[in-house]
Amino acid sequence: MVSSEPGDYILDDEEISRLKSLNINSLRICPLYQMSTDGALRLLRPKEFYLSLIRKAKDEGFAVFLEPNLFIGGAGLQLSDPESIEKILAMSSEWAAIAEEEGVELYSPLNEPDLLFGRNQDLIAEWIRKTRELRTLFSGYLVLKFADLGPDEIEGIDHYDYVAFDIIWGDNRLDELREHLRRAIAKGGELRKQYGLRGFFFGELGAEKARVDERTQAEIFRTILEETWGKVDGYDFLGWSELEFSFKGREGEKVIAEWFSRPPPEVEPATVGEFPVYPMAAEAELPEEMKAQFGIDESLESRGYHVGAPAAEILDWYKAYASQWLLVREDSFSPPDRPEGAFYLAFFRKGDDGAFIFITVGARGYSFLGIATGPWSMVQRCGGPPAEEPMGREGPAPWLGKPKMEDGIDWSQAQVWEDPRGDFWLGEGSPPQVIEFPPSDIVRVLLLNDSQYLYLRFEMDGEFPVLPLAHDGDTVRIVMVDFLIDLDRNRQTGKAMRYAGADLALEAWFGSPPEARGELYYYAQYAFYDAQAPEEIGEWRQGTLVAGGVGADFVTLRFPLAELKLESGMKIDAFIFAEAESDLYHHFARDVLGEEKQWHPVEIR
Repeated sequence: MVSSEPGDYILDDEEISRLKSLNINSLRICPLYQMSTDGALRLLRPKEFYLSLIRKAKDEGFAVFLEPNLFIGGAGLQLSDPESIEKILAMSSEWAAIAEEEGVELYSPLNEPDLLFGRNQDLIAEWIRKTRELRTLFSGYLVLKFADLGPDEIEGIDHYDYVAFDIIWGDNRLDELREHLRRAIAKGGELRKQYGLRGFFFGELGAEKARVDERTQAEIFRTILEETWGKVDGYDFLGWSELEFSFKGREGEKVIAEWFSRPPPEVEPATVGEFPVYPMAAEAELPEEMKAQFGIDESLESRGYHVGAPAAEILDWYKAYASQWLLVREDSFSPPDRPEGAFYLAFFRKGDDGAFIFITVGARGYSFLGIATGPWSMVQRCGGPPAEEPMGREGPAPWLGKPKMEDGIDWSQAQVWEDPRGDFWLGEGSPPQVIEFPPSDIVRVLLLNDSQYLYLRFEMDGEFPVLPLAHDGDTVRIVMVDFLIDLDRNRQTGKAMRYAGADLALEAWFGSPPEARGELYYYAQYAFYDAQAPEEIGEWRQGTLVAGGVGADFVTLRFPLAELKLESGMKIDAFIFAEAESDLYHHFARDVLGEEKQWHPVEIR
C-alpha cells in the first residue's frame, strides 16, 4: 500500500501502470479536514474529489484504505475538549457510511487519535469507546491507527479488525530502528491476541527528505522490510506525492519494488499438537468452564483462539485443509437458554491421534475456536451438551465401548409386539439364500411414552456386533433397526425411506462403512418425509441411545415427543423392521415385524 495524504494521486494510465509494477495492491485515501478556533470542521477539498479517487482506485482493481485526517489550526496543535469528540465522530460517521456505500475495504475513523488528543489517555479511551457506533454503519474492516506505537494503555478495541502503527524515522540509527520495530511487532501481536483482531500492520512508514538523504531513506525502508517481513499483515509507505516524505523516483521506490516482487513470506503454521490452527487466529485463554462444558480432559493439550471469520467458514476450512486428518464426526447445537447462539463441533482422527474442535458463533462474523488434541481414545470422549438436549443434524458418533445393560425404564405399561425367531426375509438386494444373522432378527419391540418423550426398545435374537464383521468372504458393514410411522394413517401420503405411507422414521444405526477405516459409529436419529430429498427422507435429527447397542442384544431409544408431532390420544400406524448390509448385499439379512408390508396400530397415551 502507498499513501498520499493530500490525495495527490493522478490515477492516469501511466501512474496506474507504475503502481502495479511495484505490486501495490491498495491505496490510502485521506479526506483532509481543518478545525477552526470555533470548533467547526472544514473539508479542504470537495467531497466529490475523494469520491472520484475512491471509485477510480476500485475500478482499477486497488483496495482502498479510507481515513479522515484532521489538523487543528496549525501543525502540532492538539484537542483537549471532550465535547469535540462528538463533532469528530459525526464527521467519521459520514465517511463510514460513504465507505460502506462505495465498498471500501479498510476504514479508519480518524488518523492518529492518540496524537490528536494530546496523548490524553481518558480522551483516547473515550474516542475508542464511541467508535463502537460505527460498526452499525460500516461492515468492512475497521482500523485503529496510532502515531508510532500508540499510547501505553490500549483497551476495549475488540470492535476493531486491525490495529496499525505509524513509524516515521528521521536518522540513520538503524540498530535503534530495528529495536523499535521489534517492540512494534511484540505490541501489535499482543493486542491481536488479546482482542481477537484479524491482525496489525504499519499504517504509515516514512522518512522525511529534509532530515535524511536519498540513500538513508532507502536503507530505512530496507531495514523495515528485513526486520518485519512475514511478521506483520501489511505495509503502507508514505508518500506517493512530491511532498516531504516522497520516495517516488528515488532509491526507496526501488527497495519497495524489490521486496514487493517477492513471493509472500512463508509463515510456519501454528498447530496444537500436530493439528493445524486456522490462519490468522489469535490465541486467547480457553476458560475452564468451556473445558468443563465440552468435556475436555486435563490430559489433552488444549488452546483457545479468537477468529475474525464466521463459524461455518472455519469449519469448511478444516474440512478442506486438514486433509491428513479424517473427519469422524460433526455436530451443531443451540443452547436452550440462548437459542440465537450456535456451537459447531467436529472430531478428527489420524491414526492413534485425535483432535476435537468447537466453534462459538459471535457478533459480526467473529468466532471463538477451541482445540483439544491427544490420544484418540481420550479425544473422542469430548463433546457437547448432555444427550437429552437434541443437537440437530449430526454426523455419526464413535461407539465408545461397553453398552449400558439396564435402561431403568418401567415397561409394564408399554405396547408390546413379539416376532418369531428365524423369520428372515428374502427379496431384492438379498443373498440367494437366508443367512442366519441373529442381530437382525427381531424378537420383541416395546413402545412407551410420557408427556415429553417416546421410548422404543428393540430386543434381538443376538448381540449387535462390532463392525466391520467378516462373514464367509463378505464383510458386514451396517446393522440397523427402524420404526416407521404413518401419522395420518393414509398410505397415499408420505413415502419416507421409500415406504408408502411413512411420514416419519425413527432409527438406531450401527456401522463401519469403508470410509470409516475400520472405526465403528452409531446414530440414534429421526427424520420426516421429504419428497425432494434422497430416499425421500429429510434432515436427520438426533435422538438418544439410552441403553444397549453394540455388545448387547437390545437397544433402547428416546425421542422428543413434541418434535415428532405426536400428542396424547393420537392413533398412528407403525412399520417395524431390522436389517444388515454388507459389501455384497444391500439386504444381507432382513426381518420385518409381522408380514413384509404389515402396519401395526399404535396409540400415543
